[in-house]
Amino acid sequence: MKISIVLSCLLLAIGPGLVVPVQAQQSYPSKPIHLVSPYPSGGSVTLVARIIADKLSENLGQPIVIDNKPGASTSISSEFVMRAPPDRYTLLLAAAPW
Repeated sequence: MKISIVLSCLLLAIGPGLVVPVQAQQSYPSKPIHLVSPYPSGGSVTLVARIIADKLSENLGQPIVIDNKPGASTSISSEFVMRAPPDRYTLLLAAAPW
């Protein structure tokens, strides 16, 4: 009997937290995604960007737009992406130096 009272009190205490209303959300992505490359077009990084964009486009069902923004040792493109809205529609293609 004591266990059932404890369980009842526990369910009453945490029960409302278990029921979460479902909110309608837009599915991601609902518009084209921009992949920003910090290097000029025509190089090997552009080739990699196109391969990534093709696969992402296939998997997500949205077009991927490649924006080449070279200059200032990749600072221009990095700042562009940093100032973009945080909505996951602007991505930076970064390459690690070897």
